[in-house]
Parts: sequence; structure tokens; C-alpha cells
Amino acid sequence: MTTEIKFNGTPKQAKWAASILDAANLSEEQVDNLLWWAGLTMCGQHIMDAELVIDNRHNLAWFADAMGVIRKMTPDQRRQLAAEAAAEMAAVARSHLQ
Repeated sequence: MTTEIKFNGTPKQAKWAASILDAANLSEEQVDNLLWWAGLTMCGQHIMDAELVIDNRHNLAWFADAMGVIRKMTPDQRRQLAAEAAAEMAAVARSHLQ
């Protein structure tokens, strides 16, 4: 990782996230995708969400690639994807309530 990344979690989370990120050996583009997730201001300051890294540690490269795909979508495509995801989650929730 050539860019110095800061994390917005607790010191313990930040240390854990940094070790996960180093071990993941992501490309610069993948790191940018994860930074972008935190928002433009935080991205510009190289601040990454520690919990995002920790929660996705087992598939961090895949998650970073997926963020890159979403990043390239138009706003309408993003809304459509969000609507489909929400409908899917609602269906799963309903099946667990029965």
C-alpha cells in the first residue's frame, strides 16, 4: 500500500484494519474504491472506514472491485440497484418471520 491510509475507528480497530488492508495486497484502484465509500471529504483525506475493512476482511478484494463497479454506475443505475437490494432484503426478512 503506497498511500498512507488513516482509519475512522477506535485505535484497536484502526490497527486491525491496517493489518487486514496490508495483508490483502489490494491494487491502488481497489484501495481508491474503498476510500471512495467513506465519502468525498474523507476520501480526499485518505480516511477509510475501519469497520468496512474489518467486516469484509474475508472478501476485501471482491468488495473493493464491487465498489468500483457501483462507482461507475449512473445515479439512476445506483437507485435501481438499491431498490432491487432492498426488495431482496425485504423478501429474506419476510421469510424469516414466517
